[in-house]
Amino acid sequence: MSENEKAIVAAQKVLDEFMEAFNARDVEAFEATFNFPSVRLASGKLILIDKGFHTPSMFTTGALADWDHSAWERRNVLHVGPDKVHIDTRFSRYRKDGSVIGGFDSIYVVTSENGHWGVKIRSSVTGLRVSSPSLCSSPSPVSCFCPQSARGRCIMGSDKDRLANLETRSHQGCCYRMCGLT
Repeated sequence: MSENEKAIVAAQKVLDEFMEAFNARDVEAFEATFNFPSVRLASGKLILIDKGFHTPSMFTTGALADWDHSAWERRNVLHVGPDKVHIDTRFSRYRKDGSVIGGFDSIYVVTSENGHWGVKIRSSVTGLRVSSPSLCSSPSPVSCFCPQSARGRCIMGSDKDRLANLETRSHQGCCYRMCGLT
């Protein structure tokens, strides 16, 4: 397994543990999924989070007053390096009766610091979704991670690169959110 593949596995494990601890309302386990200081950008506010910021009352007040649990709907790796992974996510919050409170598109940056993988940055947005592939075009090559790729990476850039990607494997809807290749 390459260093980047190991980073992806570690980052996805952090997000699994993040959601499990959040749903269990286990503040200690939840905080163990962070690399402090951590940053949260949501609802027009930038919050710097240090250890001890999270408290049991956060699970019963404000936006979480009717909340029972949350679940990931999407976790797509955007960028990866051996010590940092950017992940495009969507999660939903649910009431006890199973009805949806809301869905949130977010970017999580998960880092390795002193051997500990944790959430370093998260930014959420509601009500906004870019879905037009033409908005994703770039004059210079960019890359995205495609778990269905034969090599684990697909290079987006020139027409020749895109054609080569399509000939070597099927995107099956994997990369369209970023590059519009399907």
